[in-house]
Amino acid sequence: MNTSTPASAAVDLKPFNENELNTLARTEGPCITIQLPGFHPGAPDGSRSNQMRQLTQTAIAQLRDFDPSAEIDSLIATLEAMAEDSDSMAGGPGVTLCVSPGLRAVFATPGVTDQVTVGDHFHVLHMIKLAKLPHEIYALGVNQNQIRLWKVAADFGADNAKELALPPGVPASLEAAGGYDAPDHDLENRSSAGPSVGGMRVRFGTGSDHSAAYLHRFFKLVADGLRPTIQNTPVLLIGVHEELAEYRRSATHCDVLETEWRAASAHVNGAEVATHAQEAALLRYRSQGEALLQALPDSPARILGDIEAITRAACEGRIHRLLAAEAAQPADEVNTAVVEALKTRAEVLTRPGDTIPGIGALGAILRY
Repeated sequence: MNTSTPASAAVDLKPFNENELNTLARTEGPCITIQLPGFHPGAPDGSRSNQMRQLTQTAIAQLRDFDPSAEIDSLIATLEAMAEDSDSMAGGPGVTLCVSPGLRAVFATPGVTDQVTVGDHFHVLHMIKLAKLPHEIYALGVNQNQIRLWKVAADFGADNAKELALPPGVPASLEAAGGYDAPDHDLENRSSAGPSVGGMRVRFGTGSDHSAAYLHRFFKLVADGLRPTIQNTPVLLIGVHEELAEYRRSATHCDVLETEWRAASAHVNGAEVATHAQEAALLRYRSQGEALLQALPDSPARILGDIEAITRAACEGRIHRLLAAEAAQPADEVNTAVVEALKTRAEVLTRPGDTIPGIGALGAILRY
């Protein structure tokens, strides 16, 4: 977390994560949260900087109303210094600026709209899903004729999907691995299994074996060889249905995203990969929220829709899991419940919309 003084107000833009979220939740106010939308090509030159200055003035006015004491002078100086340095944010994804006594941070928050909030807590409701999304994703083009690998950075921008060379020992194709489709011959070919399985050699028999059998072995060879590189990072699969299904059966140790992109992986580009990686990561997060939604009515210890009761339970450390509508009203009260739950390490998830069907703004499962 960046906690430099106003004299060093250069923007240090970084991705958001759960550690940052928990730090913001524990920060005492007054807390200023400024959301700045992403810059779109074709917008007037400097318009984002002008918008930042306007939002800063709004924040300063709200801060004076919230806390008229002289102690806010340093916060105002920090905000003004950041506004002056906003030219460094002239392009790129949406950002959220968080300022409080002793704390200054600027996070990449794609998809935010312009908003200013001053209060006892940072406005984190809109940032929950960003904290839960993976900081990077690998995308794997699965095809017996060509294996391709991309690494997609945290904000999933079009320029942040970088295609990588395959690690040593990972064959780029079934042919390179020694697989042949020659059912009338009893051929046996061998290929190095890559660093993850030492000096082991993998057989690709082509006599009595069916093509699916040695395709399975090929994909397992690829998955095992990629394991030291990918480790526990989520993987988006790209390819045709039959090969993707076979790869899933082979890569049992990988964190393969449930969503896959059905496309000819030989012809996709980095921008497309980044878009589909973001969609797959968001769908996984949404599925977690839906699972919690299904669990709420069946939980013996629950509070549904009562913001005041949920906030009180959160302050007492009794919230185990919390589901919040992302556009719920009143936003300040819902945000307070979320912040108090985060302070005691409750699991907090969000759902699109201003209400959770059949529940209200919030639903919670209690620890006790």
